[in-house]
Amino acid sequence: MEKQKNKITKLVQISEKTGQIGVLVIEKKTNIKEKIKKAIELLNESNYKQAEDYWQIMFALESGQSVFYCEKGKKIDNLVWNMIKEYEGGIISLMDRKEHTGLKTIKYSPLKSHFILLLTRDQIEKSPQGFFNYVGPMESI
Repeated sequence: MEKQKNKITKLVQISEKTGQIGVLVIEKKTNIKEKIKKAIELLNESNYKQAEDYWQIMFALESGQSVFYCEKGKKIDNLVWNMIKEYEGGIISLMDRKEHTGLKTIKYSPLKSHFILLLTRDQIEKSPQGFFNYVGPMESI
């Protein structure tokens, strides 16, 4: 458990210093739910807020909060993927599919609003081509 905490702390520190998206990878298929639960607890302790969808990610980034997203599907959500591609630029524009109010644009500083992805190895393997071009530090647990 201490080893996992150290890995998450290291990932958070590097991601915050570089302004890049950090990726926390759940490697083994055994005890996935338990590993995810523990990782969520540790990220919360690091003052990261959990986002359930793209809308919550956008709100957190725009508000200057550090945020993490734990993918629940078999692969990265398309809207989250679009955010990943735009993250380092500090401006994200997406169609507002929740409120249907048109284009939603946010501005933020990647050095102040940090973003961590929590994914399994299978989800990463099913990621869109070019995924590794848009993320920064990775740590496996």
